[in-house]
Amino acid sequence: MGPVVGGSGGLRRFFSRGAMDPRIRLPEKMFRATSTTTNTAEPRPAASVVMLRDGAAGLEVHLLMRSPTMDFAGGRPVFPGGRVDGGDAEPISDWTGPSPEQWGEDLGIGPDSARAVVCAAVRETFEESGVLLASPTNGSQLRNLDSDDWREDRESLSQHRLGLAELLRRRGLTLRSDWLKPWSVWITPEFEPRRFHTWFLVARCPDDQVTLGVSRESTAGLWMNVEQAIRQADDKRLPLLPPQYCTCLELYRFRGVDQVLDSDRVVPTIRPRAVCDDEGMYLALPDDLVELGLRAQLQMYPAAGEAR
Repeated sequence: MGPVVGGSGGLRRFFSRGAMDPRIRLPEKMFRATSTTTNTAEPRPAASVVMLRDGAAGLEVHLLMRSPTMDFAGGRPVFPGGRVDGGDAEPISDWTGPSPEQWGEDLGIGPDSARAVVCAAVRETFEESGVLLASPTNGSQLRNLDSDDWREDRESLSQHRLGLAELLRRRGLTLRSDWLKPWSVWITPEFEPRRFHTWFLVARCPDDQVTLGVSRESTAGLWMNVEQAIRQADDKRLPLLPPQYCTCLELYRFRGVDQVLDSDRVVPTIRPRAVCDDEGMYLALPDDLVELGLRAQLQMYPAAGEAR
């Protein structure tokens, strides 16, 4: 997938509403920092979960509003996620769904690394949103997680006093890898001081869990229709980062969770990079994502497209 690297005037005419511009302009201070960068940080492995549910108006996605005081994405809406920790590699005693070997094939990594990615995704989702992608091994439903003992377990997990494998084993739960599907890989641009190699997984959110809610890292969690999220980003009311915005674009054509999880998809690796032109510096994205945005633009804003 080639990046968008220059005078795609036709694309710019269609992408005229701001967030859909394929050339995402970088602030002047970032331009100066990029120009003087000599040491490139090694990207750290991370995992993020795009939780989905069927809403009255179509597919909905779950977003966490990050606290403004957070160093990473402060004040912005994100998907739950974080770094892959050493404890995520521990074997899981009960696992329902595609095996680590199958996940490894889909992600292009070994089974041990794949298990760590899935476990990090499940762990971070629980830590940050309160939703646990697991169910009792006896076939019943996991319902009430809004209690002091679950709060203590979540705190222990986030403080690394407890591992996901131990939590699931002690609670008699099976990890539900069948609720998850690999979606994409985003690698932070080289000019960023903190870089991540992030596996994004889509997931069916369990309907009946009563959870603790968001952690201290976020101010709120909200469900939003995918088209609504795109429109609010275009109107600059929802400051989505490129991975979140592009993921919503990719999900726009799907009508429900089953359709997403049943879709055939080769997991793409997306490497945004900084490119200079006469107007300064912009973030170049893969051509197929730009084309996807063009199609969404024509569907969502037909009058604007016809006017051009």
